[in-house]
Amino acid sequence: MDTSREGFWLLNLQSWWTHFGRFGISTLAAAILVSIFVHKIIGFRRKSLPPGPWPLPIVGNFLSLHDKLGPYIALDKVAAKYGDLVYLRLGSFPCVVVSSADVARQVAKNNDQDFLCRPEGILIEKTGPDGFKTMSSLPYGDAWRNLRKICTVELFTKRRLAFFEQGRAEELREMLKDIQKEAARGLIVNLRDKLGISTLNIMTRMLLNKRVFVTGDEEHQREFHLVHNMISTALELSGTFVIGDFVPYLTFITKMQSVYKRAERHQEMSIAICHKFTRLDERRRALELNPDKIPDDFPKDFVDVLLSSKSADGKGRLDDDTIIGMMLEMLIAGTDTSATVIEWGMAELVRNPNILKRAQKELDSVVGTDRLVEESDLPNLPYLQALVKECFRLHAPGPLGVPRKSVAPLKLGEYTLPANTRLIFNLATIHRDSRVYESPLKFDPERFLKNPDINVGPNEHFELLPFGFGRRSCPGQPLASTVVLMTIANLCQAFSWALPEDQDPHTLDMSEDPFGLVLTRKNPLMVVAKPRKVMSSVTI
Repeated sequence: MDTSREGFWLLNLQSWWTHFGRFGISTLAAAILVSIFVHKIIGFRRKSLPPGPWPLPIVGNFLSLHDKLGPYIALDKVAAKYGDLVYLRLGSFPCVVVSSADVARQVAKNNDQDFLCRPEGILIEKTGPDGFKTMSSLPYGDAWRNLRKICTVELFTKRRLAFFEQGRAEELREMLKDIQKEAARGLIVNLRDKLGISTLNIMTRMLLNKRVFVTGDEEHQREFHLVHNMISTALELSGTFVIGDFVPYLTFITKMQSVYKRAERHQEMSIAICHKFTRLDERRRALELNPDKIPDDFPKDFVDVLLSSKSADGKGRLDDDTIIGMMLEMLIAGTDTSATVIEWGMAELVRNPNILKRAQKELDSVVGTDRLVEESDLPNLPYLQALVKECFRLHAPGPLGVPRKSVAPLKLGEYTLPANTRLIFNLATIHRDSRVYESPLKFDPERFLKNPDINVGPNEHFELLPFGFGRRSCPGQPLASTVVLMTIANLCQAFSWALPEDQDPHTLDMSEDPFGLVLTRKNPLMVVAKPRKVMSSVTI
């Protein structure tokens, strides 16, 4: 008898084969046939799906999203290998990734109605009141349509934007005055901080008729840091990966993690902050005394609009959770995103002094040097408009957009997609497509002077989609575009910009923070500001 390890396994193999040969040859053949059949079935089903990498058990294709420079870079590499429409399996859920303007146009034309819902998220639900109470998270239906109508008819109309124009101008002047003071003292300006204060005050004046930051006022500064931290935490939580969102039977793991407890504390804090700032109970009592009209001693801000708006069934008014949810959504979506685009734009202008000088020359020619630029001047500033489009192209605040999902199976071109398919637009890849844009990584506003019909708002061009498309596009696009354009115009007109210590502009670090929901600069933009002639001609 062979007592070696090899001999032991050989004898057992011989024994097994003899046994199986006696009783199980037909079983072995059946197993082989079943394996071939299953492989053919999977292969046939795969043929009905877009191309993509094969998924691993449980986690699916999550490794395809991993890159040290961020998920959008990883998906760009996947698209380079598999094409402009890629199929992935993220945990338990199917997903398609769009990476070209042509495919985006096809989806918008034929499938917008198929992708009208948003994927649920365990932590996303904790960035506001319990349940689906915000326009971005509500499933498509009467409640969503009602909130969307309120936003488009009451908040982001030309009339209401014009009504708050003076407030926006005042906040920009406050920012310029603050920068001017620091420039006079020879200080280096942290532009990220200035932009964060300005954009937040612009939003709170419009939403709450209230400034949350006033220079020199300690109480307002505390309020500002409270609200700013709330917004930053919400963005961080919304962009945090949790396994339970993609593998539902592992949700219990997420709820055991510290991040879930942190999200619950954030939810409680956010609701308390919004109740304090909105004076919701006080306003509602006043409205109940006179249900047909908001009292004259109350400012007509967005909270007033929400309080007087009817619920989806038309029988009552919006509940407190919906109002608080909408307020949080507007603050989160309208502050850091705009500030981020502006900061990237100013960084590009510092790196490209010739572009900055051309923008300033246009401003001096059209506006002059004895007054600051106004919103009525914007249509007469084509180069500045092209410059801002280039900012949105190269530095879209959300490089992967906001995901959508289908409810039922659907046809997408030649492919058949299952229900609950996630839809992701890799905006960074679409905006940097060399088939559309010459030298796509170069900051060059000229490209939009040659193609002025391409806009950041709703249009027939899908080469530029920072605000999405169709019925789920961002309703705040008119306000965000105006704020970004006016802020960059004021900063260009009022100051010349350079790096500290005569640093070569081409050495400016343009690294991205790769894993946030909003694509911010890795480091704040620190610059030296030198007042231009207009600053000595106007009273700030």
